[in-house]
Amino acid sequence: MRQTRVWAKGLGLCGAVVEGVELEAWSNTVVVAVRVGWQDRDRCGLCRRRSPGFDLGRGRRRWRTLGLGSSVTVLEADSPRVNCPEHGVVVAWVPWARHRSRFTRTFEEQAAWLTAHSAQSTVATLLRVT
Repeated sequence: MRQTRVWAKGLGLCGAVVEGVELEAWSNTVVVAVRVGWQDRDRCGLCRRRSPGFDLGRGRRRWRTLGLGSSVTVLEADSPRVNCPEHGVVVAWVPWARHRSRFTRTFEEQAAWLTAHSAQSTVATLLRVT
């Protein structure tokens, strides 16, 4: 199995292609460069309807995901915009995060479960958030 597939499976990335992984030593952050698979490209971020491209957006975006050991892990990808007939110009849909979120679905689900079953200080420590 290729290294990129191992990263995709380990991070639970369905519908995404891992392009590369690097470590930012100064911040102890693992940055996983990803892109949307060809089946899911050019979809509205709200209704997921296939829409024509509008522009390349504001460059690359980052989404916080579950950590790997003692390192904070983020996904990084381009954020093009599409022109949806219903919603107008919006950021294209990505399979790993909800629209307008800075966190992946897995991170949000883990945070919600931990919040329901433990104290806030425990959640903040485990997920390294404030």
